[in-house]
Amino acid sequence: MAVAFDAASSSSPSGVSNSFSWAHTCSGSNRILVVSVFHEKTPDPAYSTTVTYDGVAMTRHGAIDVGGGGGSVDRIEAFYLVAPAAGSKTVAVTISASVDRGYFAGLAVSINGAAQAAPTDVQSAQNAATDHITDSVTIARADSLVVTTAGHGLDTSVTMVPDHGVERLDVGTNQAGGGRASMGTQVEAGVGSASVGWSSDTSQRMNIYALVFPPPLPPPPPGNKDSEVCFHGPKRFHASCGIHG
Repeated sequence: MAVAFDAASSSSPSGVSNSFSWAHTCSGSNRILVVSVFHEKTPDPAYSTTVTYDGVAMTRHGAIDVGGGGGSVDRIEAFYLVAPAAGSKTVAVTISASVDRGYFAGLAVSINGAAQAAPTDVQSAQNAATDHITDSVTIARADSLVVTTAGHGLDTSVTMVPDHGVERLDVGTNQAGGGRASMGTQVEAGVGSASVGWSSDTSQRMNIYALVFPPPLPPPPPGNKDSEVCFHGPKRFHASCGIHG
């Protein structure tokens, strides 16, 4: 059975602070939660972020920046949590410095039916001036689900569309020119290389972060005692197969 989308939630905070939070509901079995923190900073981001869900620290997988050289930088930071608590809980983002949160957006997607482990492949890409960003991921197990986050340097009148799968979130920051982020999921029925990408109606800085989550391995087939052969010394009886030596 394929890994399935569960729920999506987001936050576009404002005001000066070093944290923000929002509610997200996880359900189903074999759950995984993915959170992306998108933010724009001038100049390059010098601070870091941490994320918790229901008070449990999420694993920071990495980040992808686009821009720099003294100008604006758009960053996507990706976090995940295996077996998050079911029900409505709080996603909390803590920033290492007090900042204008209007340049931030938080996006969360939960999935179920996934192997309870880290993603099997992760890829990221960036382009300083484009209307289409793309990359490829490796699918090692059929029916895996890919969670992608795309960032854009403009926040107003910008439309982003995934090349494959379904857009789950489209979130603008609360600061003019602060950027925009989208999140989507796509199920890959086969194995091998799979394309991930997003298009925009406006050329600007774009970046993308993709994580692959496979379904659990199937359980091994039960043993067939009728076909078992066992050998023992003379005059011995083996209870599992009822054969006398």
